Amino acid sequence: MITLKTLVAELQQAPPEHLEEVYRVLHELQAKAEANKKLAAETMRILNSMEELPAETWAEIDEYQRRLRAELFTRPRPEFDDEANAA
Repeated sequence: MITLKTLVAELQQAPPEHLEEVYRVLHELQAKAEANKKLAAETMRILNSMEELPAETWAEIDEYQRRLRAELFTRPRPEFDDEANAA
């Protein structure tokens, strides 16, 4: 397992001209972690509010999902046409 001590030792060996890039990457990782927390909170809010949806809305959602799945799994696959006609 990588420890903070290991990371600090590695950073001390990095050439000074790369430290700005390391700093930028660290801040990008922090921003992504914060965005993930916000997304998780919003997802949970939506999931919790779904219990309040009326039966008609659930029926519409269910029908939409069934149609979408049927369409997605029955679409033609032109990339396989060449293989089928190869013989």
